[in-house]
Amino acid sequence: MLISSITQLIESYGLVFVAVLICLESIALPVPGETVLILAAVLAGTRHQLHIVAVVLTAATAAFVGQVIGYMIGRQFGYRLLLK
Repeated sequence: MLISSITQLIESYGLVFVAVLICLESIALPVPGETVLILAAVLAGTRHQLHIVAVVLTAATAAFVGQVIGYMIGRQFGYRLLLK
């Protein structure tokens, strides 16, 4: 059931959905980023709705952006949270 829902969201929103979930996962939020990435790659290979190079570049860029956002959050608030 979850897989079919994620597949429908990927088909509806495309690479934007993939990018958002990979970015959120890189910030360390519990979202199914790997599942979305695998399903997007399968859709790119079987249904040709997405281009596989675009999926890979989108995922890499979103992961990088998520890591930077996570670093900035940690740099801004991490020391104060550590003291508490």
